[in-house]
Amino acid sequence: MSLPAPIQTASGPRRLGEIEDEITELAAHIHAATYRLLELIREFDEREGWGGPGLRSCAHWPGSSVALQREARPMEARRAGMS
Repeated sequence: MSLPAPIQTASGPRRLGEIEDEITELAAHIHAATYRLLELIREFDEREGWGGPGLRSCAHWPGSSVALQREARPMEARRAGMS
C-alpha cells in the first residue's frame, strides 16, 4: 500500500504545522456541529416531535427521518441524555 502524495502548494509541500492546524480547526468545527445537533435532538425529544406511526421513542426517529449511521445512534443518544 502506498501513501498519497503530499499536498503541493506553489512553494512546495505544506508544512506539517499547517496541516496540524487545519486538522485541529476541522475537528473543532465537527465537535461544535455535533454539540449543536445533540442539543436540537434533545429539545426535539423533550417536545416529543418524533411522535408518529410505529415510533416508540426519539431513539427510533433518526433511523426513519435522518441519515444517521445505525451504529452511531445509540452513542449519540447517550450523549444527548436520551438513553
